[in-house]
Formats: sequence, structure tokens, C-alpha cells
Amino acid sequence: MKIKSGQQELTITRATIPPGERMPVHKHPILNGVYIEKGTLTIGLPGQKETLTLGDGKAFIEITDKWHYGRNDGNIPVTIILSYSDPEGEPTTIFKIPDDKRD
Repeated sequence: MKIKSGQQELTITRATIPPGERMPVHKHPILNGVYIEKGTLTIGLPGQKETLTLGDGKAFIEITDKWHYGRNDGNIPVTIILSYSDPEGEPTTIFKIPDDKRD
């Protein structure tokens, strides 16, 4: 991944996924990290059966420029802390339009 030039900014946010909920399919055009503060998060790629499940205290670098989703298969809310490092003004997340077949 090539880091774009320009003023970099750091964005940190917390998100909660209720039990039984799935996040919309999305991708990140920039590097980001995730820390699972509470609960268990399952991550998948559209069209693939294999998933990755991570729990309390786990941290990882998310895939860049690949459509994916997170879901909560557990009984308690999942709380995640996300950090993004990107050129000022660049989007951190792009949501896929449901009928869009492009990768």
C-alpha cells in the first residue's frame, strides 16, 4: 500500500454492534486498526463461507480495499475501537451499494 502525501490525521472512534446484527458490507481505502474492547466479532468477505472470529482484547490491522463485513453472533454487544491514519479529508470507510457487483 502506498501512503498518500499530504497532512496526515489520526481518527479514533468507538462502535458498538448489538447481538445478532451485521454491519453493512464496506471497505477501507486507508490503513486502520481495530481493538475488540468487549464481545466477539466475526469478520467475513462477501461470497466466502470462511470467517475469522476474534474476542475480548484482540487487536488486528484490517484489510485494505477489500469488501468485508463484521457481525455479532454473540449474546452481548461487541464494542470495538477503530483507528485510522489517512490524509486529511480522505474517507475512512466506503459502503457498498447492495446491487454493486464490482470488487
